[in-house]
Parts: sequence; structure tokens; C-alpha cells
Amino acid sequence: MSRSKQFPSSARNICSIYIFFEKKNPLYNIIIGFLLVGFIFILNFILGCQIYFFLLYVIPISFLAWFVGRRVGIFSSLISFTAWFFLDISLVIHFLNPFIIASNSLIIITIFILITILVSSFRISLDHEKKLARTDSLTGAANSRLFSELLQMEVERLERYKHPFTLVYIDTDNLKFVNDNYGHTIGNQVLINIVDFAKNNLRKVDVISRLGGDEFALLLPETSYESSKIVISRFQKGLLSEMRKKNWPITLSIGAVTCNNANITADELLRIADKLMYEIKREGKNSIKQCNSD
Repeated sequence: MSRSKQFPSSARNICSIYIFFEKKNPLYNIIIGFLLVGFIFILNFILGCQIYFFLLYVIPISFLAWFVGRRVGIFSSLISFTAWFFLDISLVIHFLNPFIIASNSLIIITIFILITILVSSFRISLDHEKKLARTDSLTGAANSRLFSELLQMEVERLERYKHPFTLVYIDTDNLKFVNDNYGHTIGNQVLINIVDFAKNNLRKVDVISRLGGDEFALLLPETSYESSKIVISRFQKGLLSEMRKKNWPITLSIGAVTCNNANITADELLRIADKLMYEIKREGKNSIKQCNSD
């Protein structure tokens, strides 16, 4: 078999290993990281100073800094340095100038900590970029791309477990009036408040997404038609109360569809909910229209 054919398989294996550790509890990764430190220490003890073992300690240090965080990475750096110093320096301490010992020790611990900072900083930066790519920059809600992925996952989950879910399409009535008469700063604050209210009053598993402009969507996993009617009504009444407190003339036109079978696509569900919402807009706004998908 040629190398070109082997590489994709190797890449998939590496990706699978990465995903494996990414999904694990931090405590699990901490145990694995420090077991690796212990393994290197034992190997160093058996082989003595024949190999530059301080380079091997970079592996668990980087692993812990990436999968667990900077603090644990720095702690593992200190433990790794202590292990290296105990075995490598103690064996030759009588033959080295104290200045050389101090210099070597300072260089090694600096390398360990710098690697921890660089790896953890890159991970933080990467996570931040991922978040920006999947959230609305103004409100912090999921963006349309992420929402589409989550909606598709719910369709697939329904196919496996037969648990219904509800999709809610929301149009913010009169936002243009607010922008024209109160200013865009207040208009933006309206959108932010809608998302904040949803996050504070819905379940953690529920998702709010800004699909664009003044339109939002809610995804309510494992929520039946009857249960969702209560949730949506409470959501609308609570949010309208918040708008009145701030003297904002905002109302909500809401279309919702409960999916009970997987014989429908995510795009079709969005079209149904969107259609129901526009029926509300034509009939006078500020109301709820809901249906089952089957």
C-alpha cells in the first residue's frame, strides 16, 4: 500500500484520539497526564542520563496544558522539573559547578513553563475563534450555521430515540420603529435583552439563535406539543413584560412546529415554522401559531 493511501487513515486515527480526549472529563485527562509523567520518570530511572529526558516531559506538559488548562500545565511543569532534577542533576551534582546546576535548572523550568503558556494560549485563542464562528457577535446567541447543525442533530436523535422536539420561529415586531425613533443603540439592546431573557428563563439544553436581523429561533429538545405550548406562552408573556418595563413597543410574532417523526428535514421544519410566523404577521402580529409536523 502506498504512503498516500496510508496517510488519510493515520490522520483519521489521530483525529479520533484527539476527539476521544476532548470528550473526556478533565479529571480523566489529569490522571492520564500525570501517569505519563510517572512513566517517563521510571524510564529515566532505568536508563539513567543516557537520554535527554527533559524533552520527553514536554509531552505530558503539553497534553495537560491543552486538554485541561494552564494551571494544571504549570503544576505538571513543576512536577516534571522536580522529577528531572532528582534523577539527572542528583547523579552528577558532585561533578558540576553550582552555577552550572542553577543555570541548567533555570533553563529547563523556563522551557517547561513557556511551553505551557504557549500551548494553553493557543488553545484559548482557538476556542475563542470557534465561539466567534458559531455565535452572533451582537447578542451571543447561536448563529444560523450552528443552529442548523443543532437542528439536524435533533432530527437524527428523534430518528433513534423517538423523542419529540419543538422548533420556534420568532419575529421581533416593531424593531424598525424602535431603531427609527429610539436609535440603533436601543434597537441593539432590544435584541440583546431577548437573548438574555431566553438564556435566563429556558433550560440549559434549549438553544436560542439569531437567524438574522430581527428574527430568532428556539430549539426545545425533548419537548412535546402540549409542553411546548406552555413554554412558548410563558416565554412570550415574560418577554413582553420585560419590554413594557423598558417602555419599548416590542411584541413577538411566533410560529412553532413540534416534530414527532424523522420523515422531515431540518429545512422543511424551518419553512413550516417560518410560514406560521408570517401568517401571524399578516393577521396582526403579537400572537402564537403552532402545529405538529405529522
